[in-house]
Amino acid sequence: MERMLSSYEKYNPEDFVHAITLDIEIAPKLFRKLKSVALFIDTDKEIEDFQSIGVQCREILIKLSNYIYTPSMAGVDEQPKKSDFKNKAK
Repeated sequence: MERMLSSYEKYNPEDFVHAITLDIEIAPKLFRKLKSVALFIDTDKEIEDFQSIGVQCREILIKLSNYIYTPSMAGVDEQPKKSDFKNKAK
């Protein structure tokens, strides 16, 4: 347990994100937005607040998909719309 506690105390989520994103330029922006959403999750109480969190998460996914997606990924299929995360993820 002591070993687990000491490793937990040293854990920094930003170091983890930095390591897995390989310094991709968009990662810090998205991570900052995710951190603000995480704060809202802990403090919000009203339905409208949680709907706002959902909208923010959707916007983060759209920005990520627009950064990663290239038109060649669709192949011969029709190109997905700019805000169509679902089809870009396919």
